[in-house]
Formats: sequence, structure tokens, C-alpha cells
Amino acid sequence: MVAQALCTGPAALHHYLTHRLGALGALHTLETAPVLRTVKGAGPLAAPAPRRSAPKRR
Repeated sequence: MVAQALCTGPAALHHYLTHRLGALGALHTLETAPVLRTVKGAGPLAAPAPRRSAPKRR
């Protein structure tokens, strides 16, 4: 299982891990990796640019 949690700070993360996830009896181990800064993220796909026809020759 993979999960993502947005917390306001280290104390909020600790509370979430110990009280919310710790209360789940089915979990026996847990690993965390805090993300301190996000550099890139997914975004909406841009619509393709309309094709331009070649200029007419005279």
C-alpha cells in the first residue's frame, strides 16, 4: 500500500503516524519519507497547436 499525507509540520506528521495509522491493527511495519520540496509535478495536458498550412507561392 502507498499513501500520501499533507501535514502542517513534523508534530502533525508524528501525530498522524502514531495515532491514526498506529491504531490500524493490520499494519505491522511502516516506512516514511518526508518530501521537503517538490520540484516538478503533474499538470494538465496542453491542447495540440493547430497546424499551419504552408504559404501559397505566387
